[in-house]
Amino acid sequence: MRLLQGDELFSYLVRASALPMLALIACAFGALALSFALLRSRSWLFNSLIGAALYGALELGFMRLLGGYYLPSLSYAVAGFAPAFTFASIAGAGFAALLVAWVNSLVSEAVVAYRVKGHVPLSGIAIALACACALYCGAKFYSGALPQNGPAISAAVVQEPYTNPSELPAGSYADGVFSNDAVASLLSAAAAQSELVIYPFTPLQGATYDAASSSEANALARVPDAAVGQWLKNFMPASTTVLLWNSAVLKGVLYDQYAVWNGDTKSEYEKRDLYALSDYAPSWVSGGLHGHTYTIAAGSDARAQIAGTTFGSLICSELHQQDFARAEAARSPFIIAIGSDAMFPYDLMGNYSLAAARYRAAENGIPILRGNINGPSAFINADGSIQSSLGYFEKGELRGSLPLHGRIPTLFARWGAIPLYALIACTLLGAALLRLRATAR
Repeated sequence: MRLLQGDELFSYLVRASALPMLALIACAFGALALSFALLRSRSWLFNSLIGAALYGALELGFMRLLGGYYLPSLSYAVAGFAPAFTFASIAGAGFAALLVAWVNSLVSEAVVAYRVKGHVPLSGIAIALACACALYCGAKFYSGALPQNGPAISAAVVQEPYTNPSELPAGSYADGVFSNDAVASLLSAAAAQSELVIYPFTPLQGATYDAASSSEANALARVPDAAVGQWLKNFMPASTTVLLWNSAVLKGVLYDQYAVWNGDTKSEYEKRDLYALSDYAPSWVSGGLHGHTYTIAAGSDARAQIAGTTFGSLICSELHQQDFARAEAARSPFIIAIGSDAMFPYDLMGNYSLAAARYRAAENGIPILRGNINGPSAFINADGSIQSSLGYFEKGELRGSLPLHGRIPTLFARWGAIPLYALIACTLLGAALLRLRATAR
């Protein structure tokens, strides 16, 4: 993690947390191994399911504990394997991880069986492969073909990488006029043949505000909303909508916001699912332990629009909240997910977030645009495949389309992760009952 200016104590504590987290993970895997030893049955095939169920439960627990930022997830490890997204459409990314764990468990149990019996149980392996193939084909059949034609919004994402925030053009505001020539040039160039241009960052330092009284109520307020809107109107075509990601002070309260401008018309989305210690400080936190010197408030259910189309929005950490993303997808033709991983060095977290966006798309059968000022950015199809992308720290414009009727049905969109929870619970309950029965004898 990079050192955050003004939040040095928080930065060092996050770095130091790797040690207790490593201890916690080590203890969790030790408990998993012990539980597996206690629950083993006489069936090597059932033992492989027990191992997978235990690992699946562990990974789900860490995903919940870390708010979706469990980087060792097996689902992330297989993000380059296209069938993983098909399996995710059944019961989520956790199901894809469980299947990977099952393959590993099958191999280890087959090795144990060979050492004990002198041969590999091919019939059991055939059964396992048949089950996996049936699941894959069933998911493909249920989802149907990905729609290829139909109305869509042409869009462009601007990537302007930076190492230090001071490198970004911040703009100026004086005498009621806001200007930022550098960003204006980027937006104008991206507007060619695009109905929507996305600048996945803010063109100003501080926050916009809705009224003078709002400015007085919050020290971060710098530029009135109307001045930003007029600045965009001066150089952007009337047919092009612009989406900016900035902080906004509304009635004296600070929000993390998508501001969507088309001429004088503005719609917005404020981040609703906040991340503790990053967006706000919980009540038990004292000075220096918060990732910012300010606190962001949770937004209302207001939704942004593009040319009359209301779309789904995920701001930064909301992308990693599986249930929140599912609810947002249920009422949208597509999702725009913008975030920044700049507090982490190199491309590890950016690639992790891109993989998360692909899983959210495949889980809910919905197209997603992932925008990141440093990259990677991508237009993601409803099956999790990538339509177009721009890599980490690449500079330029990424173009693609957002289908208005690109949804495909998935079991996850219908049931969520309930089938995964049920599979884990039934497997572990069955193993415990068999163990108790064997002990009673």
